[in-house]
Amino acid sequence: MINQFQKKNHVNSPIVILFLISFIFFSIKWGYSFYHFNEEIISKVIFESVADGSFFYPLIKYLSLGEFSISLNSLNENLKTIAFPFGSIILHSIFFKIFNIYGLIIVDFFGIFLFLIIFYKIFQFFNSSGVSILLSLIFFSIPIILNFFLKDYNFIPLNQFKEFYTLRVHRPFPANLYMFLFIYLIILMNTNQIFQRRYFLSLGVITALTFSSFYYFFIIQIVSIIIFLFLKFRNKVLDLMHKNLDCILFFIISFLIFSSPFIYMLVFHENDLTIASGVFDLNLEKKFFLLKYFLIKIFNLQFFLINIFIFTLAIIINKKEVKNRQILNIFIIIYLSSIIAPFLFIMLSSKSGILYHFNNNIIIFGCLSLIISSILLSKKILDLFHQKKLTWLFLIFLILISIKTELNKKEHIDPLRIEFNKITKMINKKEMNKDFDTLLTFDNRFMIWTVLSNKIQYLNLTYVGLTSKTFNMIENDLINSFYFLGLDSDDFLKFLENKKQNWRYFNPNVANFFSLRYTANSLNTYKSSKNFEQKIKDFILDTSPIYSQQIAIPEEEYKRLERKFIKRSNNQSLNPSLIILDKNLPFYEKIDLNFDDYCEIFSGQIYELYFLKDQNLVCNN
Repeated sequence: MINQFQKKNHVNSPIVILFLISFIFFSIKWGYSFYHFNEEIISKVIFESVADGSFFYPLIKYLSLGEFSISLNSLNENLKTIAFPFGSIILHSIFFKIFNIYGLIIVDFFGIFLFLIIFYKIFQFFNSSGVSILLSLIFFSIPIILNFFLKDYNFIPLNQFKEFYTLRVHRPFPANLYMFLFIYLIILMNTNQIFQRRYFLSLGVITALTFSSFYYFFIIQIVSIIIFLFLKFRNKVLDLMHKNLDCILFFIISFLIFSSPFIYMLVFHENDLTIASGVFDLNLEKKFFLLKYFLIKIFNLQFFLINIFIFTLAIIINKKEVKNRQILNIFIIIYLSSIIAPFLFIMLSSKSGILYHFNNNIIIFGCLSLIISSILLSKKILDLFHQKKLTWLFLIFLILISIKTELNKKEHIDPLRIEFNKITKMINKKEMNKDFDTLLTFDNRFMIWTVLSNKIQYLNLTYVGLTSKTFNMIENDLINSFYFLGLDSDDFLKFLENKKQNWRYFNPNVANFFSLRYTANSLNTYKSSKNFEQKIKDFILDTSPIYSQQIAIPEEEYKRLERKFIKRSNNQSLNPSLIILDKNLPFYEKIDLNFDDYCEIFSGQIYELYFLKDQNLVCNN
């Protein structure tokens, strides 16, 4: 009888339930993919990645191998260290090291499970286990529900919550997990004796991983720690810190140890990659411009009224001494820190980057504060529900939505994915000559596949961030590739022309090879140039300074690139073993390949594949 009770209790354990829930959602995503697509595992991982998360897969592999200056080009040696968010990919790299490419699938399970565990632990501070499981499931489901029911609804707070947590590599997974874990730790410290070595050791590790993942969260964490300690101990805080120097040392040492790989990369990495990530110098004029912008936003009537509501609700809950109100106070501290963070960063930093993340964080943590307030005020109502039944009903509802979402994706099989798989299978069957094992393609997916597959040794073209090549090297690679394909300078400039896309100027070709080098908004342009066509210039000057992902190349830069193309400073003679062409390239119709040397193996709706000729090939051309 006792054994039966223990077995039943074990099965009903919250951890076991959360494990099973995680496995269900993991199985829905990957189970349907394995069922519907007959493709090699690398292709599956690339196409099932959330958003642009696949761009981090090569970096994950490099970290797992301990190789940080890969060039993928025999002519580009002695490169500096490549820069990547160490904390955001270390977990994926460990799984890749252990399970190879399958590790990038297995790690998704832990991305779901860890999220549910963290929020379960947070909610358990002021709820029963049943309610805590339900609430953690609701929080996990927020992006799923919003994307299903409000996919095309354009309301900024809801749009931000669509990205509250997904399995996109780097951010939100695991960068957001570090932030949620930080919140849990602060709540835990608040309910116990704060100055304990284990707490400050954990704080050091979490903040270090956050710093090397997403420094916007790191700033919020540091501000939150300061506010938390001063509110808790007021004028005694400095004296207590002095008495507990061992805790402070534990924090500092653990932070330095776990952030040291990232600090090393910051010191020795290729500077052009910093520019490509959107980093620019912050002089005094730009500081004042940004501070004025954020002040205007802070005192915007809509934002002002929302803040009044958030803080008034918090005051009422504290005045009425609602049980476990300290939990809300921690979230309010986090929210307040997210408002302070951009001002502190702008005042202290000599450089800046993608600024819209500060706005996004304010929205996310403001919404979280409101949700926690609502939970505290409705706790009695929640306790009236039969939590188990409600949890399983909600779980079934989510499962049905998730399955429907996957079915919708599979109903319209992407011809690009089909042709991609056909080409990779053809390449896998081909025995490559290692002396000429080189691929020329403009397609990012094939570049990622090349790095992960080990089938091809070199790439004639690499998107920015795939290696630590300088801009000069990337320009030379592009120019040489255009010459090889029989194209001229007009085709080259057309490939890089400024294009209007929806709400911004953005050319995907420029983004692929130069990323945010040519960011253009009212605060920042390439080398502070204002030399654009008048309509482009007017649009740029009217663009918000936080729109870092708008790209426009100044006229003088086009002239420099044209001169470089004509001069052709690098006379590298290309001889790729394989060529994969996208028929949607703007210059596709003008490509002039030498069919004495190359054999067309495949021609589809989207792609063409060519092999360097040998006596065993049967050509289509």
